[in-house]
Order: sequence, then structure tokens, then C-alpha cells
Amino acid sequence: MNDVDMITGFVTKKILELNQDINWVKNILTKLRRGVGKTPGETPEIFEAALGGFPKALAGEGEPSQAENAVYTALTLYALSKLGKDDDSHKAGGDSFGRAVHKLVLNDKNRERTISTRFNAAITASDIAGFAHHAAGLVKMFKSGIPLIKLDYAQFAADLYRLFSQDTRNEVLYNWMSDFTKAG
Repeated sequence: MNDVDMITGFVTKKILELNQDINWVKNILTKLRRGVGKTPGETPEIFEAALGGFPKALAGEGEPSQAENAVYTALTLYALSKLGKDDDSHKAGGDSFGRAVHKLVLNDKNRERTISTRFNAAITASDIAGFAHHAAGLVKMFKSGIPLIKLDYAQFAADLYRLFSQDTRNEVLYNWMSDFTKAG
């Protein structure tokens, strides 16, 4: 199994756990939201919730690995998307980040400039914490969209992993920009 498959499998499993309608899950989601824009080391109280059971082959030594940062960021943004929503904002095979932002623009032409500015700030961020900071505003808008915009958070985690790798960054950016600019 390659890195991307391990990441998507792990995030899919975590999201299934986070979709249980139990009080302790709601508490975990609340804690995860506090981690948006931070790294796993900055929020040790949610490390287990976000990365418990993480594949050892992808784990860092002494500091979070690129894979851990990507998964952590995707899961904290997913928790943000669940705030006040009964509907699940995740859909396997759902929208890419670029396509979700495109749908957001279609749903709210009055805020097109604001949305585009946030999208550009996110994709040009120099690190994953900066990306998460800018993406959080968009995720909040996704959850208020009508119809609800459903991001594939497992694929999002894999994309984030690849976004902050020199070898695959341009491919991810191209795909997101292509999805963002498509009409319809």
C-alpha cells in the first residue's frame, strides 16, 4: 500500500468514527476544531483523537511528518465543517478542494472576490498551518452553502500531503485550479 492509500484509508476510518451520534464524539469534534491552523505538536490534547492509530510507516520522529500534518489538517477542518450541522460534509468521491470552492462561487456570486482571495491565499501558503488558516474560512462557507458542499476529506488529506511535497505540488495545484475554473 502506498502513502496516499494509507492516508486516505486512515482518514476514511477516522471520519466514520467521528460520524457516530454519541456525546464523546461531539466532544472530540469540539477539541479537533481547536486545532485548526495548528500543528499536532501545538495541541497535544487532541493528538490521540486526530492521529491515534496512525500508520507507523508514515509517522514522524521527533516532529510531525508531512503525512501527519496533512491528516491532522484535514481532520481539524472536517471537524470545523461539522459545527452545527447534522448533515455529513464529507462524501467519498465528493468534491476536490478546487471544485468545492468553484461551487461556493456559483452559490454566492456576491462574495466571488472574497472567496477567490481566500482560495489564492490558501493555495499559495508557504506551510500547512498557513494553508489551514486560510482554508478554514472557506470550509465555514462550504457548510453554509445551499446545497451543502461535500468535500472528499480523505482525498483532501492526500492532496495536502502531496501539496507540500516539491515533486507533486504543481500537480495538486493544477488539479485544484482546473476544478476551480471549470464552468457549470
